[in-house]
Amino acid sequence: MFNSKNQSISDTLFDTLNFTVSVNYYFTIRNYPNTAKIYLVATGYEQRERISLNLSIPLKTWDKKKQRAKELNQKLIHTNLVIGQMETKIEKIKLNYLANDIILTPELLVKELKEDLSRLNFLAFFKQGLKREEKFMEKGSLKRHFSVYHKLSEYKEYISFNEIDMKFFDDFKIWCRKRGNAHTTIASNIASIKKFLKLAERDGIKLKINLEDIKAGSSRGNRTPLSLEETKRFLKYYYSGFADETERITLGYFLFSCMTGLRVSDVGNLERKNIIDNYISFISKKTKIDQIINLNDIALDIIKQDKNLFIKRVREQTMNKILKEIAKKMKIRKKITYHTSRHTFATLYLIAGGRIENLMQLLGHKKIETTMIYSHIVALEANKDVYRLDELFKKSGQ
Repeated sequence: MFNSKNQSISDTLFDTLNFTVSVNYYFTIRNYPNTAKIYLVATGYEQRERISLNLSIPLKTWDKKKQRAKELNQKLIHTNLVIGQMETKIEKIKLNYLANDIILTPELLVKELKEDLSRLNFLAFFKQGLKREEKFMEKGSLKRHFSVYHKLSEYKEYISFNEIDMKFFDDFKIWCRKRGNAHTTIASNIASIKKFLKLAERDGIKLKINLEDIKAGSSRGNRTPLSLEETKRFLKYYYSGFADETERITLGYFLFSCMTGLRVSDVGNLERKNIIDNYISFISKKTKIDQIINLNDIALDIIKQDKNLFIKRVREQTMNKILKEIAKKMKIRKKITYHTSRHTFATLYLIAGGRIENLMQLLGHKKIETTMIYSHIVALEANKDVYRLDELFKKSGQ
């Protein structure tokens, strides 16, 4: 709580900036039968706000002058500690508003306390932001941002907006690399942090850095596809009868995407009723584009092989784990995730002579530049075939 000396110092600081703050606060109790509840009361700017500290004490133990409980036992000592912590929070809020030239009203003070200092602590703001954005975000995006929030919380328990500068990002990247995170994962994390810092700026919170100076880097993962031979080996294992139920369903979904290019989110939403004759009709979850895709014979056979496809579901993380285990069994040393199926489809489609503009439509891309990446992959693969001439001449005795 401010005494008259502290209040004078605070007013002097604000006057220096042609700025005044007249938010005062005090702790009081409200009587209930056999007990009293402690409240914080904030006044100023013709406002009066009250917030409960969720603390109850015996009525006779409250010292009105000191605004503390008489420390007769351990519980009352803890009560006073909580009140002291509340005062510390209020001091931080007032200093932050001073530093950012923002007028602090009783209403804003109570809002800050209820939202766990969200205008001071970036982690608190991040958490509040996730709740605000929840209804507007896709489930996958929300899950990714929550993952970044938890990672930041592990990195540091409290992150002040004032400490977020270039060094903060550099140190966070180093910490992520030490954890074994790939550069694409780190780039995705930085992009997520930037998103919520931009929301903070929009809400009037001043940052020490220009967010345009922070480059997240590419968050696009490894685009290495399966070769034709590797895809055939996956198909052989799927039909072999050696795969257990979870492996078979995982392989079924994965290989279906290898033959159609569908994203895991779209495959997860498909039902057997979406499969009409030899095509599927669906609305892409990511792009909201209404798509109709013809199914080739292999895709139809994959569906027929397992009656549980598009009925039983497997979580993406589980499928990624299973796919890695299957690749290990077949001695394929590529980093394989479910998304590899999409890259495999695109690459095999172009190798088979498909046109890039048609591939763009099949993949549901909005820009041809995104699809063109696959033409570069095919070009690199074609370049490797130059060495086949060596084998040809060796066989002919040259």
